This record gives sequence, C-alpha cells and structure tokens, in this order.
Amino acid sequence: YATGHIPNSVNIGLRGRLETWTGIMVPWGTKLALVGSQPELREAVSRLHRIGYRADVLTWEAWKKSGLPVATNAPVKPAELHAKMGQGEAPLIVDVRLPNEWMGVRIGTVVNLPLNHLSELSAKLDPAQPVVTVCNSAYRSSMAIGILERKGFKQVSSLAGGSEAWIEAGLPVYGAEAKKQAATE
Repeated sequence: YATGHIPNSVNIGLRGRLETWTGIMVPWGTKLALVGSQPELREAVSRLHRIGYRADVLTWEAWKKSGLPVATNAPVKPAELHAKMGQGEAPLIVDVRLPNEWMGVRIGTVVNLPLNHLSELSAKLDPAQPVVTVCNSAYRSSMAIGILERKGFKQVSSLAGGSEAWIEAGLPVYGAEAKKQAATE
C-alpha cells in the first residue's frame, strides 16, 4: 500500500481481519471496489459476501495500465521520527489504537484518535499539516492513511513497523511499558 495504491482507497488486508475491519470501516450499502491479484480477489469476494457486502473487483495491474493516478506514502523509520521529535520538527503524530492501548504505552506526545472514529475525529485536525500515523504493528496505521487521504490530508505516512519497531529500536516510551522497563533496570 505504501509503495503504490489507488488514491483515497483504504487498505484492509486480506490476511488480517478482513470481515471485521470492513464491517467497522465501510458503511453498510457502500459500493466497494476490491483491488488485488485474481486469487486474492476471489477470496475477498467470497469472505465479504458471507457478511453481506458486494464488491466489484479490479486487479492492481489493470489500474496501473490504465494510466490513472497512483498514490504513495513512504513509511517513516522510528529513528527518523524520534530525531524529528527531538529537534521540534515532528509532524503531527496520530496514534490510531484504542484508548486503553494508547494509555498502556505510547511513543511520546501524540494525539489518540482511534481508527474506528478517525473519519469524524480528523475534522479537528488541519489537513495541510503533515501527519504520521501510529499503531502497534503499522497495520491499522496503514488503514488510517487512506481515511486521512479521503479527508483531504496530503502529507500522510505511517510509522514503519509501528510502536513495536519503536520499542525494538530502544527508543523511549511512556505509560505502563516505560514503568516496566524502569523496574527491570
């Protein structure tokens, strides 16, 4: 998705909880277009049909051959974001996890706008401001990119590897995890 996607599309992965996230993110009755390889499309159509969603299908190759626009969003590496935060040059960081996850551990001064409410809550943000989305693994933050693009945000990226990669890189965290780290040192 980061290396190329249909503008304003939302990345709901087939290998994730496709049916659950579609039910959360896509209003009932919305006209869907699924993009992927032929085997992926067959599986996605079948799984979504079971929960009452109908969708048209399109291969990614067909979209690219059509000459229509392709959007990209290069992920931001944890060390790069940490450096920008330390220099006071960080973009707005939006953590899209649930509030209890956000309270448990966070990467610094971030805004918590849960993914399931991001569409309406993003109205409080300036779409001209650069944004980096964050979750645990970058799965939900990838979905958030599409939502923010649909709301007019032009400079949106995701934290590469999510907060898990941040912690693995040894960067500072706040919340319950930080307390556990301090106790073991």
